[in-house]
Amino acid sequence: MKIKKITILICAYNEEKNIVILHKRLEKTLEKIREISFDCIYIIDGDDKTYTNLKKLTSDDKNVKINYSKRLRGFGNAFRKGFSLIKDSDYIITMDADLNHMPEEIPNFIKEVEKKNYDIIIGSRKVKGASSEIYQKWKVFLSDTINQIFKIIFRIDILDKTSGYRMLKASVAKDISKKTKMDSFEFLMEFLIIANREKLKVKEIPITFKKRIHGESKLHIVKTSIGYLKLMINSVVRKK
Repeated sequence: MKIKKITILICAYNEEKNIVILHKRLEKTLEKIREISFDCIYIIDGDDKTYTNLKKLTSDDKNVKINYSKRLRGFGNAFRKGFSLIKDSDYIITMDADLNHMPEEIPNFIKEVEKKNYDIIIGSRKVKGASSEIYQKWKVFLSDTINQIFKIIFRIDILDKTSGYRMLKASVAKDISKKTKMDSFEFLMEFLIIANREKLKVKEIPITFKKRIHGESKLHIVKTSIGYLKLMINSVVRKK
């Protein structure tokens, strides 16, 4: 499949020390991919300097759009907003704003899509060739437990269901996002539950998951666990 345009969609909440570094690395990576046009959409929430820092850097760049809210909208709501703003792209690449995900790996996603026209490519921390610098035991335990439980209940064979580094066919992303309901990080899992039901073509590729250097993680064990429990109940009910 010949890809003409890709939108990079990044949702950020209080990432003032990471957002400029991320965008500069994105620019360097995308400049090397000359056969495809790109634009970037940032959904920015929070009251730190994330918005002002990014606005100052990109004010003259017509290919960068920023949607800002001082109020925290929630991870799922932010992505639904982002997907709704995308008009004419063939694919969408989503990634974290905290530098966990390496922009330099974007060409690997594109190569995989061009091979077999996948609907969804997932940058996985759990397939052969992947590596992760996250060693906090509770995060590893939570991720592994959630992935296993949802694999059993919903028969999803994807190993890393909670990864936010993804390349999505734009029409698929916009359609599925309209069917989602979750507000927080469980949105990522919900998206794949719906994709699995609709028998979409999904592939995992290995990524290098980097440790956060600046700022604090927004993932909290109790809130996240409750969110996934709600998702499980809602999805089982919806399945019936």
